[in-house]
Amino acid sequence: MRHSGRSDHAARLFRDVLKDQTMPPRNRALYSAHLAASLAESGDCAEGVAQGLRVLPALEGPVRSARAVNELRPVRRVVTPDSEFAVRFDALASAS
Repeated sequence: MRHSGRSDHAARLFRDVLKDQTMPPRNRALYSAHLAASLAESGDCAEGVAQGLRVLPALEGPVRSARAVNELRPVRRVVTPDSEFAVRFDALASAS
């Protein structure tokens, strides 16, 4: 949905979806990555990065999902190369 140019609307929907506490970890990581990307694409870069940093531990640990990592690319584009997010994302992307 965020690819349709309605990133702000998509972010609201992903927040609603993430309220489900019974969601499996892999799905939670993917929807969290979607939320981070939607925020970054809507211009809320700081919150997109913050959300991205919240999902990275799952992707660095128990959840292996190249798809979720790829969803974080819009966040990676808005940070400096030496930022914590960039360093951690780049390590994940190179391992995927």
